[in-house]
Amino acid sequence: MVLNTENTLLRIFVDSLRRHQHEPVYEAVIALARRRGLAGGTALAAIEGFGQNGELHKRQNWRLAEEREIVIEFVDTRANLDAFLAEAAPMLSGCIATLERARLVGKRAVEKA
Repeated sequence: MVLNTENTLLRIFVDSLRRHQHEPVYEAVIALARRRGLAGGTALAAIEGFGQNGELHKRQNWRLAEEREIVIEFVDTRANLDAFLAEAAPMLSGCIATLERARLVGKRAVEKA
C-alpha cells in the first residue's frame, strides 16, 4: 500500500486484559489489519495514564497480570480505515477509537526479503 501525503490516523485505546475469542484484542486487531492490507500498524503499551473514570493506571512490578492501556495506531486512507473499523467493530466493543488527519512528511525505504 502506497500512502498519499494526506491520510488518516486511526487510534484505538484498549485495555491489555480485554480478550476477543481467547486472544488479546490488540493482537486480534493488528492481525486483522494485516490480513486486510492496511498500510501499517503499531500497538504501544502505556507507561501511565488515566481513563474517563479518573482511575490512575501505572506499571506495578509486583503484579502478575497488570491492566495497562494499549494504544493501537494505523495510518491509511480514510476509506480503508472506515472499512476496517466496520469489520473490526465486534472486537472493539467498549474501546475508544479516534480518527485524525495525518500528513505524511517522510517515507522510509522498504526492502523486501
